[in-house]
Amino acid sequence: MSKFIKNNTVSTQQWIGIEIAAGVYSEIEEVELETYQQDEEFLAAVTSGDAIIARDNTGATDITDVTRAFQFLFDKLIIEDSGVFVTEDAERINFTSSLDVAVDSATNTTTVELGPTNSNVGSLIQMTFGYHSTAKNKWLNYIENPNGSDKVHALMPWDARLIRATLSNSKKGADTDIEIHVAPNGDGNLTSIAYTWAIRNKRVACTSPSVDFDAGDKLGLFAKDQGTDLKNVTVTLYFVILTDDACVDEDYSGNFSSSGSGTSSS
Repeated sequence: MSKFIKNNTVSTQQWIGIEIAAGVYSEIEEVELETYQQDEEFLAAVTSGDAIIARDNTGATDITDVTRAFQFLFDKLIIEDSGVFVTEDAERINFTSSLDVAVDSATNTTTVELGPTNSNVGSLIQMTFGYHSTAKNKWLNYIENPNGSDKVHALMPWDARLIRATLSNSKKGADTDIEIHVAPNGDGNLTSIAYTWAIRNKRVACTSPSVDFDAGDKLGLFAKDQGTDLKNVTVTLYFVILTDDACVDEDYSGNFSSSGSGTSSS
């Protein structure tokens, strides 16, 4: 099925080396699809709304819901000519009727209100870390937990790719490295640094990494001093789900200790 990109900005944009004028649609060629699926700048543009995924170039089939757009882009959502959305599990959802209808493919009679599809692929995950004081060589806290994220980690619920990160703090001209530490399922000590984000002379910042994580990975963020310290910082990570492989329960001892950087948060 054809896929199109609309440049939803007021200026010419370039993704995977292809320039698209403002407001113009460009068809994704089959040989380009995988490149688009892996391009961090393009995925970030879809997340922000600068790029719109569509079925054609008429303006009538734009997919403005980001989750649906990612599902369509990653071939987890098929849209028939009639406007019926068909998920990978053959659930049919009629978006054009006055009621949101899910139709059993065998009986063609079941009617329900629109709900989430059976697949999580293409959905977004958001994780927020922070520290409510001067963050000089400190483990950031996951959400509002008072313990550092080396002790109380964020848990990756599905296989996912980090596509966007944002930072804000109350200190002008901050200099720091935000290290994303990860430990695999089964151990809190077998850690490594998956990504280092260098912040220089900024109060707010954003970046578009492309780093894959497995379901069950445990994440912690460390603010490493590089000059002017962060203060009252918040870091938000945005992931797109890649597969329906989910995390499982586990019990383990230890905290992040072998990543090659980071110190105690106390």
